[in-house]
Amino acid sequence: MVCILTMAGLTSPPLAGAETTTGTPPLTVHWLPETLCLIQRGGGYGRIIRLQDSRLLCAYSRGPQIRVRASQDEGRSWGPEATVTNYAHGVATNAEVVQLKDGTILVGINGRPKDRAHPFTIECARSADNGKTWSTAQIVYAGGKTFQTGCWEPAFLELPDGTVQLYFANEAPFPKSHEQEIAMVHSADRGMAWSAPKRVTFRAGHRDGMAVPLLLRDRRTLVVSIEDNGLNGSFKPVLCRTALASPWANAPVLGDSPDRWDPLSVPLARNVYAGAPYICQTAAGHTVLSFQYRKKPTKKRGWDTTFAVVCVGDPEAKKFGKLSYPFASKGNPKSIWNSVFAKSTDTVTLVSSATIDGVGGVWAVDGRIVSAKP
Repeated sequence: MVCILTMAGLTSPPLAGAETTTGTPPLTVHWLPETLCLIQRGGGYGRIIRLQDSRLLCAYSRGPQIRVRASQDEGRSWGPEATVTNYAHGVATNAEVVQLKDGTILVGINGRPKDRAHPFTIECARSADNGKTWSTAQIVYAGGKTFQTGCWEPAFLELPDGTVQLYFANEAPFPKSHEQEIAMVHSADRGMAWSAPKRVTFRAGHRDGMAVPLLLRDRRTLVVSIEDNGLNGSFKPVLCRTALASPWANAPVLGDSPDRWDPLSVPLARNVYAGAPYICQTAAGHTVLSFQYRKKPTKKRGWDTTFAVVCVGDPEAKKFGKLSYPFASKGNPKSIWNSVFAKSTDTVTLVSSATIDGVGGVWAVDGRIVSAKP
């Protein structure tokens, strides 16, 4: 683990199609480059939570393994790695982590086989001793055996009544098309047994993906951030909403709907790629949205020119305003598959699979929510 101490700060030019206008929330994130920290060299897809004992826990991917590291000093340094699972058939990725009210820690895992003999899977491992030991990963859902019929990106939510929901992107129902839905399974016994999947969102002819659920602080509204390539050209961040009283009890959110909206105050241009959104909410009520950004690439995929951006919205997860650049002090390097963690009332942490100063791994940087300058 390496932490970088620097006070150098660079400002980035506005992104195409992302300029702010009158009426947007007067909030943004001021990033603190002196907090830049390498959590794990060679790791990827990092996610951070705060445990009930006040430590931070980061889950991430390492080839066939999902591993965790804990921090006792607010992320300035990280303890030794612990292995959650060792996937036998290929790559384990898309790590996600939650601690339930009873103290149980769940880690979500996406099993991606390379042998074409085993299915793509959504799996869950449990710890009942604060992360010291882990159960054998349980298969929650099995998709198809090909990349085109896979399942992806698990994310958890515990409801006030103790029900645990697990959301994931699912291609398995669409073997003859490139469509994808967001599905959800639930557990009434802290992740030991899971229901059959239920479709949550689907836009015909397109690919809903990268779901992250959030119960807003009003305790009545459940929102899910997704990437949607049917709203406005390339993938864009989209939020979907349901009432907590009967989550997703009505028909799935199909196509355009008042319950599916672009959360940005100023829409991005059609040729801008803005995928892999992640959402959180601070104790003060600020909703914070991260996603990865690039202009239309001149070569396939263009990950080397894709980088993290973050914006702040209102308590209803709307009106996300001025975009900020977590790694601006490093020139906005490749930084993808990001997540954002509400660290305190006014501080958030951006966690990224980034390559900084030639070092690739799980990096993190803190930022403070502040008033945006006109």
